[in-house]
Amino acid sequence: MLLEQNDILVMCGDSVTDSCKELRAGEDSNQALAWGKGYVYFTKILLDAYYPELNIRVINQGINGDTSRQLLARFDEDCVQKNPDWVTIMIGVNDIWRQLESAQIKERHVYIDEYEQNLCRMIEKLQDKTKGIILMKPFFMETNREDLFRRMVDNYGECMAKVGTRYGCSVIDTQNYFDKYLEKALTYALSNDRVHPNGTGHMVIAKALLNHIGFDFNRI
Repeated sequence: MLLEQNDILVMCGDSVTDSCKELRAGEDSNQALAWGKGYVYFTKILLDAYYPELNIRVINQGINGDTSRQLLARFDEDCVQKNPDWVTIMIGVNDIWRQLESAQIKERHVYIDEYEQNLCRMIEKLQDKTKGIILMKPFFMETNREDLFRRMVDNYGECMAKVGTRYGCSVIDTQNYFDKYLEKALTYALSNDRVHPNGTGHMVIAKALLNHIGFDFNRI
C-alpha cells in the first residue's frame, strides 16, 4: 500500500468531502464530529480497521460550497501547514454549478481556464513537500453524456487529468466508478440530486481511493 506508518493524509474538497463534519479542524477523537459521514470517514475507519499498526492520520479539509478558487484561498492554512505526506484533491463541481445556478452573477463563476490555474497553484504549493498528490476527478451521477452538467463535468475532469500529467500527480477517474455502478442501478440508488452521494455513493468514492492506494481488503 502507498501509505506508510504514521503518514498524514489530508483530504481537500467541497461538500462531498466535508459531508456534514462538525469541526473546522477536520480531525478529533470523536469521529462523528471530525471526519463527516462520507468517503473521508469510510477511508479513515477502513484504514484503522485493516491497518491499525500504520497509525495513519486522516484530516478532512472539505468545506461545503467551495469552488477551486475558494479552496486555493485556504490551501496554505488547511493543507500545506498540516505538513501532509499525502494529499487528495477533489474539487470542481461547484465551479460548474455556479455557472448554471447563478448565471447572472458572473463573479461567482470559475471557468475552466481559472480552474486549471487554481489546480496548478495548489500542486505547486506542495511540490517536493509530500510523498504524493492524488487528484480525484469531479463527477456527476448522470449516464446521459449529452446532459449539459455532465458534459461540463467531463470537461473539467479532463482538465484535471491534464494537470495531473503535467505535474506527475496520480489521477482517479471517480466518474468512471459511478458510470460502472450506474450500469446496474438507477441514479437514485446513489443520490437525490446527482451531485451529493448518499452512503452508498460515498462508499463508491472510498473504494476508488482505496483501490488506487493498494488497499488490501483480504488482509484480515
